[in-house]
Amino acid sequence: MPVQPAMKITGLKELQKTIRAAKSTELNREMKAANKAAATVVVVAAKPIAPVRSGRLAKSIKAANSAKYAAIVIGSAKRVPYAGPIIFGWPARNIPKQDFPTKAIKATYSEIVTTYTEAMESVARLLESL
Repeated sequence: MPVQPAMKITGLKELQKTIRAAKSTELNREMKAANKAAATVVVVAAKPIAPVRSGRLAKSIKAANSAKYAAIVIGSAKRVPYAGPIIFGWPARNIPKQDFPTKAIKATYSEIVTTYTEAMESVARLLESL
């Protein structure tokens, strides 16, 4: 089941296209930093509300980013393979859904928007200076 983005930014594709056309490593670095900053807000909020048995699930919550996107990665195939069933539930095994990532996004939505807006303003200033 594909995961839908929690937030869509209008005009982001055009900005990314402009950054690629500028061929600026500094702009790419700024975009990565902006995406990581927004994702980190969610990571910080999600870790304390993650279900705890051994603590590995909460420790596995990380911010993934590139110049194109920000994402929250939870679990891994080897170390925390049970992350998906815990988050999305598994009715056949009587595992209830515990959608703590969505709760973290909802709880920090305004902070995410503020963080991302400030970071995008920094990217825009840098783009104007080129």
